[in-house]
This record gives sequence, C-alpha cells and structure tokens, in this order.
Amino acid sequence: DVCSTIYGTSLKLGANIKHSESFIATYLLLPKISSNFKNTNSDHFQIGGVFLGKYIFSPDFNVRFGVYANREFFGPFIVPFAGFYLKRGNWELKAAVPINAEVSRSFLQERMALGLRFDGIRRSYFLGDSDSYIEKANNEVGLFGQYKLGNTVFRLTMGHSLGRSLRRFDAGDKADLALPLAKINNNRMETASISPNGIYTRITLIYRLPTS
Repeated sequence: DVCSTIYGTSLKLGANIKHSESFIATYLLLPKISSNFKNTNSDHFQIGGVFLGKYIFSPDFNVRFGVYANREFFGPFIVPFAGFYLKRGNWELKAAVPINAEVSRSFLQERMALGLRFDGIRRSYFLGDSDSYIEKANNEVGLFGQYKLGNTVFRLTMGHSLGRSLRRFDAGDKADLALPLAKINNNRMETASISPNGIYTRITLIYRLPTS
C-alpha cells in the first residue's frame, strides 16, 4: 500500500495591507501539520507562506501576482503565480495561474452563486508509522454552489481529478528545489505509487470578520 488515511491541518496568519490607492498586498504565514497523525512529532510540521499583490484598476478589475512557498517533505517548493479578477454584471472570473481559476454567476442579489473551478495541487504528508512521506500531485475540475449569509459563506464543490498520483518516498529523500513543472537535483527513489483518479467532494465554510 502507498499510504493510509492522510490529513492536512493548517492555520492562516497574516495581514492585508493597502500600500496605496491602487496597490494592495496580502502576506500570509502558513504553519501546517501534514501527516497520517501516527507517532506525531516535529517531523510532521511544515511552514510556508504566500505573498499576493493586487493592482486595482477599478472595483471590477484588478491584476494580481505573487509567490507561494512551503517546506514540503520532498524539498523547498516555490510557485510563482499571476492572474486577474474581472466582474461583468453577475459574472465573475478569478485566476491565479497555475494554482487555481474559477468562473461563476451570482443570483439573488449575489447571495447565491454557481460556478466552475480548477485547482492545481501538490502536497506532501509524513507517515509516522513508516518513516516515509507521500507526495500527492493532482489537478481538480469541479462545479460549485455557494450561498452567503451575512459574513458567512457556504460552498459545496463536486468534480473529478485529472492526473492524480500518490508516490511514497523514504524520509529525507529530497530534491534541492521544487518548482511547478520541475525539480532540481531530484534523485529520489519512490518505494510505491498509485494513480487513483476519481470523483471528489469538498465542503467549504468561510467566516469573514467585519472590518468596521
């Protein structure tokens, strides 16, 4: 077997800073435990961060760019990204390529929305009972429905994976640097692998703190 049940538990800590009338930046620190929660210790801990900058041309259009970095078990992982936000009537288009993109249409005075979303995912999980780790690579395409109630947002997404793979490596077997399309000095030897494409379901609950 490649692995048992695996989990990712993270905390997002950061700030959204308005540097000027046209430029806003978000800074996030992302501590995370990523493992099968067996014999849990500091080896199961990861630390990462995100910088996201937005140049605002109007309330309905902005250009965004940034970088995501994380201390994955397969090595330092760095993902530069770029995209935009566009709103036309009840339609919204958001993109941060290659990480995610979505298009949606809102209803009932923007309380409800239906849309299509893409997520590109690469993560790793430490297996405490075998002193190894799993590298998960996956692209997901799904349809979602969303409902806003005050400051709370409920979202249900259902879709299908594309090119999903789970590969196991011995702990400490790492590349020097990982990028979205390549790894530098990657001489790792996988000990098991599977490619289990299939249907997925995701339930999301967001609460936004009032700003005034």
